[in-house]
Amino acid sequence: MFQKVQTEKIYMKIVKQIEDLILNGKLKPGMKLPPENELAESFGASRPTVREAICALEILGYIESKKGKGNFIKDFTDNSTRDILINKLQVECGAYEIFETRLILEPESMHLVVENINGDDYKVLEDCLYHMEKGMETEDYELFSKYDVLFHITLGQATHNNILTEVIKSINSKREETIVWKTLKMKCLKDPNKIKSYLDEHAKILDAIKEGDAKKAKAVMRKHILDMNKDLFGVRLKTKNAK
Repeated sequence: MFQKVQTEKIYMKIVKQIEDLILNGKLKPGMKLPPENELAESFGASRPTVREAICALEILGYIESKKGKGNFIKDFTDNSTRDILINKLQVECGAYEIFETRLILEPESMHLVVENINGDDYKVLEDCLYHMEKGMETEDYELFSKYDVLFHITLGQATHNNILTEVIKSINSKREETIVWKTLKMKCLKDPNKIKSYLDEHAKILDAIKEGDAKKAKAVMRKHILDMNKDLFGVRLKTKNAK
């Protein structure tokens, strides 16, 4: 008789509006969507929310993103997986929520890492950097992504605080499980300049930890997460600590 109450994500409301316009023929194949900043104003939403919606529409097969040109409506015919994908998008955590949580937790955890890290932790972190570099050199973006996530999970373990370890592991694991985040990230990794920058930032984080400089490690980690936010969502968070 009763149905479960489900809170709908804002970006999914945008997805459904645009989907309806496509299915009703008001948005036709080949038509270009307005720029993200215009869509954000029209929907009364933030640009990251619009970026998530655009990515979800691309995953659903409704639009095609052309680098440097914009987002275009595709000739949509196959909707066999639509309901499955919609349900997954609805229940998984929001990609921007992952960023927000990481920004709160990971930089602040650096002082515990510097205090408690041991030789085994260092070995895993060095191994992660090695495989990330291999992933970059061979254009194996899945390999790079896998060891990027493991690097951050290992830093959580290096706090040797059981609660932080589990929370940081959980939020970083969701980066691989959340299809909007993963799709946006893979686009970034295919940019040679961006992937090199990400590798360098990870190396700088590890160098700061080796130096025993918790303040520097925190600053580098914060910059890394903010840079990822800019690349994934098209905005740079403005805070008094952001540089």
